This record gives sequence, C-alpha cells and structure tokens, in this order.
Amino acid sequence: VLQLADSAIADAVALPDGWAWIPGSRDRVIVEQNGKRHEIHQAPWYASLIHVDATDDGSRLLTVGWNATTSDTLRVDVVPTSGGTPVEWSRSFAEDGLAKWLADGSIAFTVWSSTDAATIYQLSGPGQEKKVGPLAHVSNIVSVSRDLQRATLSWREYRGDAWMYRVVKP
Repeated sequence: VLQLADSAIADAVALPDGWAWIPGSRDRVIVEQNGKRHEIHQAPWYASLIHVDATDDGSRLLTVGWNATTSDTLRVDVVPTSGGTPVEWSRSFAEDGLAKWLADGSIAFTVWSSTDAATIYQLSGPGQEKKVGPLAHVSNIVSVSRDLQRATLSWREYRGDAWMYRVVKP
C-alpha cells in the first residue's frame, strides 16, 4: 500500500520492498524502499517523464519521457533503483509510446509514429535495439507478454455521426 498526501502521481510501480513513482511535476522519480526515500532526477534532455517500470527484482528502473526542445521525441533511460545517473537506451520520434521490462532483462518499447501506426522494438542495452515489427492494427494501448510472444491491443472507435435530437418548444 502506498499512501501519499499528494494525490498527483503521473505513474507508479511497485517494488519488492516499496514503490517508485513520478510525481505530478513529472521531473523526477521518487523511490521509497523500507521506509526510506530518495529521488532520481530527470536528465536535462527531458521536458517531462511519463512512465516508470521496474525489473522483477526491483534493482533497475526504466523511465520514458519527452524531450525538452520540441516534445516530439521519446527516450527510454535505465537507472539503478538505488540511484545514479540514468543511461539512455533508446530514443525515437513519437506521437506516443510506452515501455516495459521483459523477463530476459530487455525492454519492449512501443512507439506510435502517428496516431494510427505503432511499432514494437526490443531494447537489450544502450543503443541496442531490434525491430520486432509494426502492429497490423490501429491501437491506442498495447500490452505485451513478458516473453514477447503475445500482445493485447486496445483501441477506440469514435462514432460521432450517430446523434439523436429532439426539439422541444415551450
């Protein structure tokens, strides 16, 4: 259970012995383990952090965030949960994106290059990425299995042309 006086949390992930979260200011990750807190500040490259995830053993965090100059590029960094300097693993022009640790210690990085086109990459280290492939269906949310063998796609369909009107004269 995580109870905070400030309810503005951008994202959070459970650790074996605590939590890590991005506060509403989106400028750092706060880590609380065994009742002790420390902060991991974003690199100057970032405008804001949008996502945090942790390895199963809680030893490393990944962060995803937007660049400060144009806000059109997402970057994935990895940092020890205990703190230190985040290391860039990948960056990509994007409309949206998300990342997740996989069972083998690599990262699934899903990047939307437009509102309709997403591609999944597997990151195995800094600058080491393999294109898994583009998604064959429009999607808003993608969840991949930890072995990268399955995925669940979610999407929204707007049907704004179906309206009913009733005119009432007083």
